[in-house]
Amino acid sequence: MSSYTLDLFGRNQSLSRAARETWLASEFTAQNTRLTLIAEISTAWLTLAADNSNLALAKETMASAENSLKIIQRQQQVGTAAATDVSEAMSVYQQARASVASYQTQVMQDKNALNLLAGTTLAENLLPGTLESLPEQMISLVPAGVSSDVLLRRPDIQEAEHNLKSANADIGAARANFFPTISLTASAGVGSDALSSLFSHGMQIWSFAPSVTLPLFTGGSNLAQLRYAEAQKRGLIATYEKNRSERI
Repeated sequence: MSSYTLDLFGRNQSLSRAARETWLASEFTAQNTRLTLIAEISTAWLTLAADNSNLALAKETMASAENSLKIIQRQQQVGTAAATDVSEAMSVYQQARASVASYQTQVMQDKNALNLLAGTTLAENLLPGTLESLPEQMISLVPAGVSSDVLLRRPDIQEAEHNLKSANADIGAARANFFPTISLTASAGVGSDALSSLFSHGMQIWSFAPSVTLPLFTGGSNLAQLRYAEAQKRGLIATYEKNRSERI
């Protein structure tokens, strides 16, 4: 027995198109997730490099403040500097020490954040030094004059576009539910008056039965599905336009 449903009003075609667009949207979702993770790791890596630079500068400042303090202390011993001078130099040195401690804490937090994003503890040779030690080609600016079409190929834009196409196909399927469903059922077999001769001298028989299903008592449900699909489309249009305006 075989059964076929005639797709006279495009319901099955719309459902197939919606499923395909949903699958494409999920592919771009996965791609966007990967790119987002890469961007977050890159940002964390450069943040660590920047804080390494700040820490190195803070250490240089502390060393200079310590040297100045020692000089002023010797000057006080020979009577060429006052106690207030020593107090001021000591205050500058203490501030420099506090700055070094603060940046050391920040660097440790940066490393922990980077390890968390990477999902493992990175080896020291994979961690950056200071920003000044990085090759120039590692940090480059986006060239001017890039076409907006490039931004429209972003995975998040593509994801929103395919979700919108899927919602549009769902509307087509919901509208098709208002029309009759026509099915064709065909069967073939062997018949005989006697059981003993069923398989040896039986007659081949077949039947063909069309059926029509009318949506007489499902109008409210179909209308609700259509309105829901249209509302989803309006929401996805707003999301798509928002993503485009934010990226361009």
